[in-house]
Amino acid sequence: MIDFNNKWPYGEQQKKLINNDFTSAIDINLYKSIKHFYYWTLSVYNKSYSLRINNQLQAGGGVAYIFIDKPNFKIKITDEILYDFNDVYLADTTREVFQTPRNSLGLNIKYYYKTRFSFTSSFFVQNSLQQRNDVIYKGEADLKIQLTRLLSLASKLTYNKINRTERENLFITFGLAFDTYF
Repeated sequence: MIDFNNKWPYGEQQKKLINNDFTSAIDINLYKSIKHFYYWTLSVYNKSYSLRINNQLQAGGGVAYIFIDKPNFKIKITDEILYDFNDVYLADTTREVFQTPRNSLGLNIKYYYKTRFSFTSSFFVQNSLQQRNDVIYKGEADLKIQLTRLLSLASKLTYNKINRTERENLFITFGLAFDTYF
């Protein structure tokens, strides 16, 4: 299975830029013969005004194990080694370009009630394998309630924290989603 997605939250408050963040990610799941266990690979590009990231590229691979695998409820844990290339501004506005290997530990939860209700969440802790205090936290939670066959009420919570830049952000979005199925 291949997943590809892009995100671009942009915001101004009182005519001042508060976020202009772009993320593009692709991940590939490679299932093998052991039940509930698979390999996966990931590549992510980030550029974030709010987190002081000029450019970040993470690429790597790892394993995942699905603890609960029911048609409407899934819990899985992932672990992978990422190679992280960064160009960031530190807390004192010093520009730093560096690279580091990271261990990325993740937890994913998905719950569906028929086609009417869905909840998905994922949380990752990415520790540098070279510098103890260099940690990235990423989390997302999505809630969707289907109103009609093609229209849903949707809400999303996104949280990011980067210890190296001493920055964090929290986005809460809600609205209507138009669903299409191919």
